[in-house]
Amino acid sequence: MQVPDLDERHTFVIKLWQEGGEDGDLWRGHISHVASKQGAHFHQLPEIQYFIAPYLHNKEGRLSLSLISRLRRWLQELQLRR
Repeated sequence: MQVPDLDERHTFVIKLWQEGGEDGDLWRGHISHVASKQGAHFHQLPEIQYFIAPYLHNKEGRLSLSLISRLRRWLQELQLRR
């Protein structure tokens, strides 16, 4: 596996919590991009991918579909655990 250059790495802080509801617990949270200090609240786990996607471009400027795919799998697994 090739290690990305330092300028290609991004750090995100994701804070998650569950809120009760009639149909079970719902995931809520906040995500921040450490370097830019940009952040957003989200009300559904899949919203995380929309915040992260702009940072997942390869050297040619294309969106890295493999990274998006891994992110989606992680979010799905997280939802299944609750």
